[in-house]
Amino acid sequence: MTTTLRISIKFHCKKCLFIFSLVSLLTSSLYSQTSLIKLLDSKSNMPVSYATVLFVDLSSKKEYFKVSDEKGMIVNPCKNTGVVKISCIGYTALTDTLSPGKSYDLSMMPTVFSLDEVVVTGSFRPQRADKSIYKIKVVGQKKIEEQGANNLKDLLTNQVNLSITQDPALGSSLKIKGLTGNNVKILIDGVPVIGRMGGNIDLTQLNLYNIDHVEMVDGPMSVIYGSDALAGAINIITKENKNSNFGLTANAYYETAGTYNIDGNVNFRKKRHSVSLSVSRNFFDGFSTDTLRSQSWKPKEQYNADLYYMYTHDRAKIKYQISYMNETLWDQGNLLEPRFYTAFDSWFYSTRLNNRLDYDRTLKNGMSIKMLASYSLYQRRKITYLKDLSTMDEVLSPNASDHDTTDFNAFVYRFVLGKE
Repeated sequence: MTTTLRISIKFHCKKCLFIFSLVSLLTSSLYSQTSLIKLLDSKSNMPVSYATVLFVDLSSKKEYFKVSDEKGMIVNPCKNTGVVKISCIGYTALTDTLSPGKSYDLSMMPTVFSLDEVVVTGSFRPQRADKSIYKIKVVGQKKIEEQGANNLKDLLTNQVNLSITQDPALGSSLKIKGLTGNNVKILIDGVPVIGRMGGNIDLTQLNLYNIDHVEMVDGPMSVIYGSDALAGAINIITKENKNSNFGLTANAYYETAGTYNIDGNVNFRKKRHSVSLSVSRNFFDGFSTDTLRSQSWKPKEQYNADLYYMYTHDRAKIKYQISYMNETLWDQGNLLEPRFYTAFDSWFYSTRLNNRLDYDRTLKNGMSIKMLASYSLYQRRKITYLKDLSTMDEVLSPNASDHDTTDFNAFVYRFVLGKE
């Protein structure tokens, strides 16, 4: 029994092998006569799925409509020399001539390219985010618009590891991983923002109406921007007109809480010269949950203007930019004596002015130089009045501590020579 069983197994195996060989031969013969077309993306070399394909047999003049499968494959139905026309959303239309019984790999050129995210914080030259030695989080313009953020406070409110507090007079302050604003470096195009009140920069004074994106780094940045960047750095990158010959935009923003904002931009470019002007006016009517005269969120009005001129050459770029901000905040006091209808009202006037000059040049030997010179001015004045609410007359408060003037000045010069 054992011997017979072994012979039977060998017999059946040989039979199966013969059948398998016959089927393989027939299949190979069939595919050798079939013309297969494979569509590939010329950039990523990935299959182009569900493309619309038209085959035209030049001898019989017959037309065949096909759609590529998930792997980008199509069978050529033409038995003679034919013409194929391929179209797909996101790709340039392709036309080619095909021979019968021959397979082809056809590459399609995409019309939309995905650009790598580029960062400038903590680096000599702009570079891809995945190549940066720092872990940089980028918040782009699309995200800013989706959040409806008007200033840096609005943008950072929901960010992880960040904590924002609000002071009625000093504005918003920022903590990163528990470290206060004294250890947070805030920059605009690489220039430190001055005007710390109580050790913090008021985030509501940093508007986003002309911002391209914001780059944030958690952790020490002292080797690049100084010892006051122990908690991290936030670099605000402004927009630049690099392609459009002329542009004009206007935006308006309204909230039922009493916010009325409007901004606009005009820019033009002629050959190597580019000029841009952006202006904005923000107004907040104040808000409070109680009926007291002093509001928890103080009314304020803010004006901003940014102007730059840029000249570009084959190997060099020079840019001069001036930015101006003026803010008025009204702190209404509660009634001192209800029967006399008097109260102390404080006005806070903040002015920020920044002038900067950038020069960037690539040398023939592969070296590059980058120079930056900036002068910043910040002033904040507090004036307090004793106001008679029955006659609306005002007199300056006799108490000297009710008045204050704070001035900040900063000059920054940076010269960097390096090899790309």
